Amino acid sequence: MPTYSDDEELGTPNQPFLLVRRHVPSSRTAAELDADEELGSQSLDLSAIHDDRMTPAVSGGIAGFLGGTVALAVVHGLRPEALARSIVVVADARGVDPAVALGIAYATAAALGSLVGATFAVVTRYLRKWGPLALWALVFFVSLAMLLLAISSAYGRGAGATLTGPILAASAAFGFVVSFSLPIRRRR
Repeated sequence: MPTYSDDEELGTPNQPFLLVRRHVPSSRTAAELDADEELGSQSLDLSAIHDDRMTPAVSGGIAGFLGGTVALAVVHGLRPEALARSIVVVADARGVDPAVALGIAYATAAALGSLVGATFAVVTRYLRKWGPLALWALVFFVSLAMLLLAISSAYGRGAGATLTGPILAASAAFGFVVSFSLPIRRRR
């Protein structure tokens, strides 16, 4: 049985799945490091993202923005009457048109999706293959939605039986869209 040392990298013929990229040491010269020390500045080591177009937080925010909109659209498409009742109640309480309340709901979903997507992308920044990232996003967000639905049923009014299916479908759609933060971020 072959043994592997810490110096060997994943992705060899015996281990074909390169999921995590190793940290590449900085290629800065001693003179550059001395100049930084003289100025008293702390330089950031950007070698970990040298082949990325943007940071994981930015790409996750972009994908999460789209994912939040898609998730609310899935719920609105599968159960429009359930969402319409809530929108009408909020519109009447605030004294605005229901179309404005629906637009605010989509904007809120997009903003919250952006925050969640950025957080998810930062946490999963070392997953460098889209397939495993998409699978993990689907499993994670559907599991999280199931947990939140169970908690809301046990301790509150809950979403009800009519919204459980659309919420789980929306979380799967959100996870799928958020997984595209990796292709947005990568150069190749």
